[in-house]
This record gives sequence, C-alpha cells and structure tokens, in this order.
Amino acid sequence: MKTLANHFLLLSHYKDCLLIGLFSLIMITIASGQVSFGIKAGPSFSYMNFDETDLLTSLHAGAFAKIELSKALFLQPEILVSGKGVILPDFAIGPESMSFKMYYLSLPLMLGVNINDRLALKAGPEANFLLAAETTIFGNSSDNKDGFSSNEISLNGGLAYMFFNQLGMELRYSHGISTALDIHFTDVNGQSLGNTEDRKNRSFQVSIFYLIRAAEKVDGQ
Repeated sequence: MKTLANHFLLLSHYKDCLLIGLFSLIMITIASGQVSFGIKAGPSFSYMNFDETDLLTSLHAGAFAKIELSKALFLQPEILVSGKGVILPDFAIGPESMSFKMYYLSLPLMLGVNINDRLALKAGPEANFLLAAETTIFGNSSDNKDGFSSNEISLNGGLAYMFFNQLGMELRYSHGISTALDIHFTDVNGQSLGNTEDRKNRSFQVSIFYLIRAAEKVDGQ
C-alpha cells in the first residue's frame, strides 16, 4: 500500500508540473504572438503491439490552444481525456475475447506546419497519465490498475483540414514508445497462462474541432 501511495503521489507531482509548465508556455506566448483556443472531440481506434488484435473503439475530448509562431508554423498544446486499449480475440487463457481499456489524461504538444490556408501537418510528443483501467475476461469486467503503467509517452503525427473559418477535422496517429501494460496471468497452481509483457499503445484519432480565433494583435499595444 505504501508503494502504491508513493506512485500516486509521484504521478500527481508530474501532472502538476506538466500542467504548470503548459500553462506557463501559453501565458508567455500569448504576450508575443497571436493565440487561438478551441475544443475537439471524436472517436479513437486503438490497439497494442500484440501479434493478433482487434481495434478497440473509444472516445477522446478536450481543449487546445493554437499559438502562431509565424505564418507557416504554430504550436498546439492540448489537454484531453482519451481512451486507448486493445481487444485480443485469441488470447492464451481461453477462446473468448479479452480486452484492456485505459482512460488517460493526455497532454499532446504538437508543432504544426501550414501547407496552405486549409491544410496543416502536425507532429509532436504526448504525455499520458492513467485515470482508470478496465480488464474484461470471459465477459466479466474489473476496474483495477494493477499491471497498467501509471503514465506513458507517445509520438504523434497527423493532418488537419479546415472546412470553414473555424470548423475543421483532424486525423492523427499516436505511437506509444513506453510500456503501457505488463501483466502476467497464472492459474490456481501458479502455472503461466500467458503474459502481456511490455505492451505499448497504438491509436488512430478522428477529431472534429472548433477554433475560436483571437483578434489580430495591434502594433504598439
């Protein structure tokens, strides 16, 4: 229990530091450039690095800031609640599907390149902090974070398109580079039934976003 409590305290500390850093970055850049804010939401389709998997469908939603660095470049910090996970159709412990679902506080930091007035490429890292986890075996679900990493890191890349002045759509791929799941299953005799050692998240996101554009900055003000 003491070790678990220490992990929660450490996670809370990291989240506080990242949130403070993200807020500070936004406040600094607001003073020197044009900043817009927006909201986004949509479905996520995720899997993990197993040999055979089915896509797990979940949702993501949150807010972001778009910080204009130049006419061609912008920085986009985000704060999201996002679902990730995997469905395993033929896992070793039985013929029925098993699934792992994770819900994260996600903090992407994307660097964007405007290709034209409507199209932009984005790439950047994402820090994910585990909020909840669910394991389903033989149709029975349990909410237990044991075996799930309290945080993980992903690298993102995507393409955004503006339909109108404020409404757009983004397609994004997220590739986990740190372990998200590490569980070893045994029977009542302690015999191994399989494991999920060193599994990493992979996900596709389809987002609809609404951008609230900031007013143009006036020279000398």
